[in-house]
Amino acid sequence: MPQRRLLIDLENVPTSDYNLLPEDFFVTVFLGNKQHCVSIGLFDAAISWGKRLDVKKIPHTGKDALDIVLAFHIGCLSMHFPNDEYFILSKDKGYEPIVELLNQKSVFCRRIETLCEIFTEGNALNIQEQTTLDMLCIPQYTDPHEYARGKLKPMVGRPKTAKTLRNHINAMFRQ
Repeated sequence: MPQRRLLIDLENVPTSDYNLLPEDFFVTVFLGNKQHCVSIGLFDAAISWGKRLDVKKIPHTGKDALDIVLAFHIGCLSMHFPNDEYFILSKDKGYEPIVELLNQKSVFCRRIETLCEIFTEGNALNIQEQTTLDMLCIPQYTDPHEYARGKLKPMVGRPKTAKTLRNHINAMFRQ
């Protein structure tokens, strides 16, 4: 039976809501050489993952060292388990070539930036996963002011001019 596997590039996604992850996933966390701590959320989730968790500490430093090791690892896994589904949790768009290559070889692979994306774009959901998605991933706004407060991010400092403030607000709604 095919498994679902999540490979986490912790250099590019240091925090996430790991409680969203369904229980049938196997998780591999890749730690960079200079990473000496993980978030409490990851630590708590790792306890519940138990034997489904594998941690790879990359001993090398350098540009894209972790990315290359992750790509090698997913290539090896896909050779042994070609029917499994692979998700790379990373904000690094540099994984797109390997994702495309695996998909051309009929191996399901996607790069995601948040765990909510596991539940979208044609992935089969069971009822429990759909409920999790509805409750945690998609905010339900009934008031437009509440929506605006959710979109706006606090500015580091006070804007010096009205134009700067206007540009900041417009940029928040373009995302």
